Amino acid sequence: MRAERGSSRRELLRRAGALAAAGALASPRTQAAVPRRYPYLQHVLANRATVLWTTNEPGSGSVQFATDPAFTAPVTVQARARRIEPAASQLERAFTQFETELTGLTANTRYYYRVFLGAERLLPNATAAEFSFRTAPSSGEFRFLAFGDSGGNTPEQYDLRDLMLAERASLALHTGDIAYPFGTHQTYELYYLQVYRDLMRQLPTYPAVGNHDVDIQDGAAYLDIHALPVEGVAQRDHKRYYSFDWGDAHFVSLDSNLLPDVGRRSTMLEWLSEDLARTRKIWKIVMWHHAPYDGLRGEEPESRAARDFVVPVLESHGVQLVLASHHHIYERTHPLLRGERASGRAGEEGIVYVTTGGAGGGLHDLGPPTAVSALAISEAHFARVDVDGARLTISAIGLGGRVLDTLTITPRPTLGRSVPVNAATLRQPVAPGSLISIFGQHLSPQQLAAPGLPLPVELSGVKVSLDGRQLPLAFVSPERITAQLPFGAVGAGSLRIVNGAATVPVEVPLNVLRVAPGIFGTPSGPSVVGGNGALVSAANPAVAGETVSLFMTGLGDVASEIAAGAPAPFSPLVPVQARVEVEVGGKRSIPSFAGLAPGQAGVYQVNAQVPGDLATGRHSLVVLADGVRSNEIVLDVRGSGGA
Repeated sequence: MRAERGSSRRELLRRAGALAAAGALASPRTQAAVPRRYPYLQHVLANRATVLWTTNEPGSGSVQFATDPAFTAPVTVQARARRIEPAASQLERAFTQFETELTGLTANTRYYYRVFLGAERLLPNATAAEFSFRTAPSSGEFRFLAFGDSGGNTPEQYDLRDLMLAERASLALHTGDIAYPFGTHQTYELYYLQVYRDLMRQLPTYPAVGNHDVDIQDGAAYLDIHALPVEGVAQRDHKRYYSFDWGDAHFVSLDSNLLPDVGRRSTMLEWLSEDLARTRKIWKIVMWHHAPYDGLRGEEPESRAARDFVVPVLESHGVQLVLASHHHIYERTHPLLRGERASGRAGEEGIVYVTTGGAGGGLHDLGPPTAVSALAISEAHFARVDVDGARLTISAIGLGGRVLDTLTITPRPTLGRSVPVNAATLRQPVAPGSLISIFGQHLSPQQLAAPGLPLPVELSGVKVSLDGRQLPLAFVSPERITAQLPFGAVGAGSLRIVNGAATVPVEVPLNVLRVAPGIFGTPSGPSVVGGNGALVSAANPAVAGETVSLFMTGLGDVASEIAAGAPAPFSPLVPVQARVEVEVGGKRSIPSFAGLAPGQAGVYQVNAQVPGDLATGRHSLVVLADGVRSNEIVLDVRGSGGA
């Protein structure tokens, strides 16, 4: 195993500089103007953030924040103060740790903040941009950094730190072993909070617990310096494992040190399974310290337990990426399923495991090559991960900014059990020319409606075809696609869905019947327009004897030739081939028109007269096409005799 690289003059100067800087921060002469530990961000979400810092002396702390750098309308929040004595910190003198929760924030918004001790502003010469952060978005593209085994106070640690400062990232993940040789208040100050202070005051840092982080007092210092989510976690394990959302991703951090303990492992894995089952995010990313697959340290108890007990939970919940470290190298596996290379077929996409343990703790030699490893290199590095709905790209960045490795992962679309369905009834069957809805997950990287007519055959990289015929698309989102079936497509076929970035499409059998009538609904009721041109409702009932227009889909083929996706003409009107009847209040009649709705695609219009002898009230309405009944709606009617 390769030891930490030999001390050089540059390294010695850096060590001396770090110690001198830390000493200056701790100096009583500067404590009134400079905090002992600079403010740093934790637990930033879409609507909240936490700011922590310390001073040598006690006092009243507060944070002022605003959405503009001039602080024209600031909000002030008082901090919780905790005095940490030498007996607990193992430092020479006591200090005060302040923690402030900023709540009621707006998603994807930049906030500026400044810190006060009493009435005095700490770091008054700092610019507003130096102390600002952006809250998590609800969706959309973002970048995060991941690194581990960093706190060795080596030249590589500082070089990589400078590279990370230049990245336009939203947050950072640390995969454990934050400081060496052990995680104490002193080593965290010197090799973590001081080294990364310019990064951590702008980016929230979410850590995992490494073995060196718990060697002293079971990780007491680690727990002291971090403010992390605790929802649903047993109190004794607060901050040891947790989860949070950022954009389209759900992140989970586990404590692999707990895995050999059967009781605590069981509790953590039960929480993990419930947590992953709840999320509806496209990307599921999990991190812990002990890499489960590598050729050198993979047989340690924690790594074996991770393979035996954690991995099956992740596979059952569709996790795509695992980040770990412990072995001071960079390694990336092939997508794995049950410990072997995944086939890539439906339901067998597998998980990519990345070991990112080369951020400054000295490098290890590579272990023997393994069949599951796609790349393994002993290089100082950090990981840069770019996330959007369509793809996740992992890059390993080495010294000098060299790109050591790049991999793009794409989420394969998955379908629900009852797909596709009639877009009006949300049930099967479906008919030619009609609008259908397809439900599932990862169907599209974003929500997007067709910009106009004719309908496009591709939206946001999504394509749907039936036996090779491209379907026009009206709407796509991660969980739903609305498309129009071709006219003349009757019988059994195969529907194929590609979400643009995925290399493996989804195919599902589809049986198209001649007719499958379905009446559309609106949030306020059925899609029926009365004689006055407004939607029929309890407040605007149809009048007995007048003609109303029903809007529906699934009436099948038409009497004229028209391409799916094209707007239906206003003149001449295009009637359907099926025999259509309308039944209102048990009274059946032939509509004056049943065909394509002019100016629309995939929508049919039926003009029918409300029976003149209907009494005021609510009456059932059904459309029949060649004897096949549509869904039943309720029509509000005002009788011819008045109210």
